This record gives sequence, C-alpha cells and structure tokens, in this order.
Amino acid sequence: MKQKLIILLIILALLAILSLTILALNITIIRALRMNLRGMKALEITKMQVRDPDHPDHFKEEPVVRFMEKADLGHVILDSGKVEGKGDKTLKIDGSRVIFAGNENQTRMVLQEGSCRLDGVENFRVKDFVGKTLFDARNPAVTVDHRIKTIATKYVITNKIRSPVNEDLHFNVDNLIIRGNEGIKSDSKTFNATAGTTLTLKTSVDGAIRLNARRMAMGTKFQTLPISASPALTASIDAFRLCVCVGSSQPRLFTVHGNKPCYAPPGICT
Repeated sequence: MKQKLIILLIILALLAILSLTILALNITIIRALRMNLRGMKALEITKMQVRDPDHPDHFKEEPVVRFMEKADLGHVILDSGKVEGKGDKTLKIDGSRVIFAGNENQTRMVLQEGSCRLDGVENFRVKDFVGKTLFDARNPAVTVDHRIKTIATKYVITNKIRSPVNEDLHFNVDNLIIRGNEGIKSDSKTFNATAGTTLTLKTSVDGAIRLNARRMAMGTKFQTLPISASPALTASIDAFRLCVCVGSSQPRLFTVHGNKPCYAPPGICT
C-alpha cells in the first residue's frame, strides 16, 4: 500500500512539473508573439469596411487578417483573392521569386529578377478605386493627366510618345538612348537636340538616317561645327563628310568617308 502511494505521488509530481513546463512555454509564446485580446500585435483578425466591387459607391464589412509588421510566409491561399495595403502605407512584398496564381484559369503573375510577367491572360487592365479603366492592353494608350508635368522612369517601352497639341515634349536626362527595332520616326514642328558631350545617330548597315526640315542648324552661336579638310581629300578616314543632293526635287543629305568625294550611292538622290 505504501509503495502504491509513493508511485502516485511520483506521478503527481511529474504531472505538476509537466504542467509548469507547459505554462512556461505558453507564457513564452504569448510574450514572443505579443498576443492580446484581439490577437497578436503583429497579426490581427478583425473586420473592416471595404468597397464593394459591384457597387463602388457602397461599402461592406468583411473579415480580414491584418499584418502590422513584417511576415515571413511560404504559401498564402486566399478565398477573396485580395491583398491590400492599409491607408497610405506601402505594401511591400519581397522574395527571390513571387508568384500570384489562381486555380480556376491558371492565370498567374510572376515577379522575378526585377521583372513582372503575366501568364495565361487574354487581357490586362488597370483600374482606379471607382472602376475607371486607366490602362487596357488591347488598347494600350496611356493618357497623362494635365496636372502631371514630369514623369521619371528608367525604361520606357512603347511604340509612340506624343505631347498634347501645341505643347512641347521635353526629355531631360543624363544619358538618353532611343532605340527602335524597326526604326525611329520623330515628327514635330521643331526638333531641338542638345547634348553636353556627344550626340550620336546610329543605324544598321543597310539602314538610313533621313532628316527632313525647311531649316536645319548644327552647332550653336557660341561654337560652330569645325570645317573639315574633306574637299582636299586629306581628312581622316575615321570621319565622315556630309553631302547634299542639289539636283533632286527634294534635297537630301548623305554621308561618305572623310577622304572620299561626294558620290551618292544609287537611289539616294533620285
């Protein structure tokens, strides 16, 4: 009988130690997660007034999970499919490869190595909070509001950039490169290109550079272009001589090597 009592006391002691250990672990977890009556300090499960997508002027109450600090997540499955930032705070998602995918039509957006790619989509639209379409991939025309005077970007990939009627279009950059796979066409009332160091016009081997204007000025009133010794055929072969077709109905400019006379290739002056 005494031996059974000792065994019972030992079991109760072990249970007491186990209970105290679990209590200590729970307290540590609560303190580490900074939990309160509404959830964790960095994670809150609550309800929020959100705009109804079917009726942009009305709001409805929906349950939300709110992250107040950084969260390291692997896979996130959302029934609503919405991830939003709070107020004027920036929503920042970091990852070596971030994929937003849907199960119904296998549409997904992949963010990787500084690029954004959309897979499995037939059209892409950007809308504002009232449902107005700002950009449509089927009609890719972006209209800049008149209140926006300057746009700063590193790359612009488009087939046309146009300013409003009777207004100037300015490019102010440290280094500007304009490249077209099938050519570049600039049509304006006045075209003024000013460079601090070098202004270069390049084309492919079988390409052409055409300048069409009533009046063309090169250089400035403070510094004019140097006169080449090309008429004497003593100019450097690394330079080019600028020639003009005077006998054609529409005078055209063309270039030859600096130590060559102005003989136009076939089809230039006709």
